[in-house]
Amino acid sequence: MLLAVLLVAFGASRSCASTKHAVSKEKAIAIARTQLSFQPEQTQIRFVRRGIETRGYWAISFSTLDAEGQLEKVAVMLVDAETGAVSK
Repeated sequence: MLLAVLLVAFGASRSCASTKHAVSKEKAIAIARTQLSFQPEQTQIRFVRRGIETRGYWAISFSTLDAEGQLEKVAVMLVDAETGAVSK
């Protein structure tokens, strides 16, 4: 019985964590880039879930480096993976 419950829970968790999103990683970067006031040298992106009723977001950071290789300018944005809305 316990094994059956664990299998059902595992299946439910896999179906809730779908990897298909209305906004792709590449599209999210393009959307967020339009909000920048500088030309980034580095871009990092990660998919995160937030909220009680979890919703997917692309967390994107853009940065530039100074002459010593230290971060100079940094912008971090969240792009809703379903709607494409940007949060700064």
